[in-house]
Amino acid sequence: MFTGLSREYLNVLVNSRIPGIKSLRCIDDICWELFYDDAPPRRDGGRASADAARRWLSNLETIRLPTPSFTFRPGDSDDMDDWKIHCFPLAERKVVCVDQSGRGFIVHADGDTSVLGCMPALRKSKRMPFSLPIHCPGDDDARPGGSSLYIMERFPQHGDQFELLINRFLNNDPSYRQKFWQCDPLPSPPFIRKTKPRNGENITGLEVTAYAVVGGGSHICVSVEGAGTYWMDTAESHTWTQVGEWTLPFSGKVEHVPELNLWFGLAADAKALAAADLSPMGCRPRLVGPWKELHDGTPEECQDPQIVNLGSGRFCIARFFRAAAKDADEDFVVLTGVEVAWNGDDGEMELKMTKHMSRRLSNTDGATIEAVF
Repeated sequence: MFTGLSREYLNVLVNSRIPGIKSLRCIDDICWELFYDDAPPRRDGGRASADAARRWLSNLETIRLPTPSFTFRPGDSDDMDDWKIHCFPLAERKVVCVDQSGRGFIVHADGDTSVLGCMPALRKSKRMPFSLPIHCPGDDDARPGGSSLYIMERFPQHGDQFELLINRFLNNDPSYRQKFWQCDPLPSPPFIRKTKPRNGENITGLEVTAYAVVGGGSHICVSVEGAGTYWMDTAESHTWTQVGEWTLPFSGKVEHVPELNLWFGLAADAKALAAADLSPMGCRPRLVGPWKELHDGTPEECQDPQIVNLGSGRFCIARFFRAAAKDADEDFVVLTGVEVAWNGDDGEMELKMTKHMSRRLSNTDGATIEAVF
């Protein structure tokens, strides 16, 4: 019996073979698929030959891709190549979806059923955005404050492209007794304001390499290659501060795990699970790890891996591969359950990663798996 897990499901975003159409699917009881009841058996680690690694991948037990909880497509656009819809995990099974024009909705997918809600349109369309959610348990009651979703471009441009979706009372007046999702523009970070537009356009040439929520939601933190690391307080002032000329040693989203009091994400170089303490922020955080969960001889991946925090120090790591079959290029995903815990006595403690099980999640009917979260 698993105890302490904050969630036992995995959301899967699937691209249909019909351009622009996506489906949201939910794998329930994911912990039973990826974790042993007791300590996992000992395995030989190290490097495997490329052929042995491919055989291991092809022989993995397969998880069947569930039927869609919800299927959707973006609004019409003059150019079909511009049809896009971005999905931002919020909390639990709630996902915010926004199309190429900024129009959006929120979906609460639970197995075979879904509940839809309206969302305000973003003020600026987004091309390659990322999001930082801050969940508030008082979303549905009379307490002040509510959940929020900070949305920013991975390749930022000049203009008010940094936006906040927040669930709050209208005009912040509790007498309304009901909260509504609202959209606020946020001040551009200093690294954008310091950059001159290129070729008369709004392009900055910058890239956000890592991002995290810190201080229990009091700040959000972003690292930008060549510009350093900045954080913004999430209070009403939304003030930006540069905390260093260094960048976080991660790639993409970094998430706090309260049970271990550390932040976890993909190491920037190794693209493997690693940890760091982001609470001081006075100097570049020291990386703990990285820990590789698969053999070194596995084939080259066709996109960056993704990590899902399942709670209590347990993670699902998703790696994306293309089958080597001669008659078909079938994409598939390998899901691996790993557990991180402190090991040793009070005199000498170290953080240890333990691998549990790997499963293969295959595409069906020409569809491709875009993301897990």
